[in-house]
Amino acid sequence: MSTVGNFSSIPEKRTLRKAIGIVYIWALASATILGPWLIMTDWWFSLTGPSLSLAFVVTMLLMIPVGLCYGELTSMLPWAGGSYNFIGHAFGPGISFIFMWWQTICYYAVIAFNILAPIYILQYVGILPETSEALIAGGLIFATFYAILNWFKIEMSATVQFLLFWLLFITGIIWNGFGLMASGKWTVANFSPYLPYGIEGFLTAAGVMVTMYFGFEVVAHMAQELKFEPKKTIYPVVGAIMTAGFVYIVTLTGMAGVAPLDYLQGTPCVPAEIVFNVWGNTTWAYIGWIGIVLGGIACALTCVDGFWLALSRLFYALGEAKLFPKFFERINAHGVPGIANIVVFLGLLPCILFSGTAWIQTLFVIMGLGIASVYLGATLSFLKLRKSKPEWKRPYRVPAGYLVGILGVFASIFCVYWSAMAMTLEGWYLTIAYLIVGAILYYYSSESRKRKGIKPELKPPIQ
Repeated sequence: MSTVGNFSSIPEKRTLRKAIGIVYIWALASATILGPWLIMTDWWFSLTGPSLSLAFVVTMLLMIPVGLCYGELTSMLPWAGGSYNFIGHAFGPGISFIFMWWQTICYYAVIAFNILAPIYILQYVGILPETSEALIAGGLIFATFYAILNWFKIEMSATVQFLLFWLLFITGIIWNGFGLMASGKWTVANFSPYLPYGIEGFLTAAGVMVTMYFGFEVVAHMAQELKFEPKKTIYPVVGAIMTAGFVYIVTLTGMAGVAPLDYLQGTPCVPAEIVFNVWGNTTWAYIGWIGIVLGGIACALTCVDGFWLALSRLFYALGEAKLFPKFFERINAHGVPGIANIVVFLGLLPCILFSGTAWIQTLFVIMGLGIASVYLGATLSFLKLRKSKPEWKRPYRVPAGYLVGILGVFASIFCVYWSAMAMTLEGWYLTIAYLIVGAILYYYSSESRKRKGIKPELKPPIQ
């Protein structure tokens, strides 16, 4: 296990630029959370029916204590890589690497899926042919675009994220939310039966939907580039959870009230199709359909960029920590981790080339299990560091910290359990195989470091 050593003696070196304001990181994190609702909503409804919006309320409430823990930890350790330093200081770099391996596969999976999501949508509207060749070609084009975009200054990505966030927010709230509620066709009769698949279906939905809230931790991964004081990081972290929750709850309540369950769970791209079910072939319906399609594309693209930025910063942090090769920590002329950005791109290529629709739901559950496990590691670290490092400066300190930490651990375990319950046998094979590969990789990298006399490092707490 490494030690932090004398914090004040750490030399200055070229590093990431502080360039992102609080409003932009809030929008970036919120947009990163929202994800591919347009092409996943029918499957969500198949889990628990019209009680889906309540499942999202439950998951939001579960995630708030986790977000509070992240807010304190990020203010105390405001470095790129976020969770690596949290868990590393509490349990050691080796344990932290295991959690970061989980996080890496989650991020790759969600980036790959959301790169392909706009292509699915363009195929749905008839712009692209419904062939696997078009899907793969479009995915490669989008991946190349983001590799180029994220090579340049972070302000470019932040501006794109900010504009796309407002597009998806406005279209979703108007045509899938309050517009449906005010249409005259919204009725509580459509909410019966409220739990068509029983309490188990509801709890499974609440647990698996942690996947639809993960993304607020990108604030922690990008903490080193935030240009506001660390004590304010709590606002974009918890604010992003609540912003995304508001969008989910309003839109899903709106849709559940205007159509029967068979329609909701049996109609592909139901958020777009439902406008015609409610308003017919009217101008308002066509405007809404176009807006929702554009909003769905914006959702996917903002999700891609947020997780791409976070994953490249995680790779950069692991390079600094000497868990990855040193070249991962190189900063290019634009002040971003260029090599890490290229590796994110290269790692996505096989995900896109071997993609298909059959594995989407399995992948969704794997992501839920993985990110819930990382949240469990972070909340346990919060509790341990409160006890073992009470002297460390915490610019933001969670009130009733131990209670909040325990609630965060409970929430994480709840999501881990119900995600595991929803896992298919195929999903377990993929998960176990990936963890074995990670164990082998860590063993060989550890042996290599021992031969060279190198120890993994951790960033110091704020002074």
